[in-house]
Amino acid sequence: MTQHPSFEDFQKSINQELSVIKDRVRQLIGSAHWGEDGRFKEAVLRNIINRFLPKNFSLGTGFIVYENTVSKQQDIIIYDNRYPVFFAEGDFVIVHPNSVRGIIEVKTSITKLEDVIKHLECTRSVFKSTIFYRLAEEVKEIKMENIFVGVFCYDCNFNLTRNSKLPKTVREALRSSTGWVNYLALGPNLFIRKWSKSDANLSDIPNIQSDFYNAYKLNNLAFSYFISNLIFDLITWNQDSLEAWENSWFLFPIEGGKEQRRLETIPIQPEKKQNEFCPQDEEDDGSTV
Repeated sequence: MTQHPSFEDFQKSINQELSVIKDRVRQLIGSAHWGEDGRFKEAVLRNIINRFLPKNFSLGTGFIVYENTVSKQQDIIIYDNRYPVFFAEGDFVIVHPNSVRGIIEVKTSITKLEDVIKHLECTRSVFKSTIFYRLAEEVKEIKMENIFVGVFCYDCNFNLTRNSKLPKTVREALRSSTGWVNYLALGPNLFIRKWSKSDANLSDIPNIQSDFYNAYKLNNLAFSYFISNLIFDLITWNQDSLEAWENSWFLFPIEGGKEQRRLETIPIQPEKKQNEFCPQDEEDDGSTV
């Protein structure tokens, strides 16, 4: 009997692998060192992403630096190998913002999503300080805004049904953000993506006057769809969109597309003047914000 490929099952196996591996350090050392438990979870995600990463990209953890502007420490940085690296030792890197193609904040669980989003939004100032970014704004190019900026949470579990609404704290954190964060996997079943206002017709969403987030209930697929969107975004840096789709069809295996599993649409508030103050990093136990 012929067995046909099942790319959806393949993607679900990635979800399951992340869920199974994530607690191995905690199972052995308990609560002896939350920081190491958190770093292990970051390493697990980096290793999974690395399997699919195009060879002209690398990833690590560290800082993004431009002249006198230094980012907060980033759990995962995806950068283009065609640019020089300021410093690299093992997985630790210090890179120029023009080389960065993605940044990811990794959490075991999240108490306050708004704080996680603000942490990532603080990184935006490093990109805005570059000559490339300023020139891009002058000629109305937005390539720099296409950087993958993600939040990945292992144990953000919500009791979602097909007709569920997001928790109020999650909805308000998204609504009041600048839209800099564009992908979120909040547990194995909840995937959230930012869309531009011009994409509203594609998603069959009427009366949208701003960029927006769509939340999707993807049972046992949220982690893999997060990674798939990262890989697709990286492919589009090197290829036009049609060629990128041709080379990445296996990344999005839901028959009929994920829009049929959309839970809610959250319009983003028009961006207001943001407070430039970003608090210094504090010791993080890797479990909550």
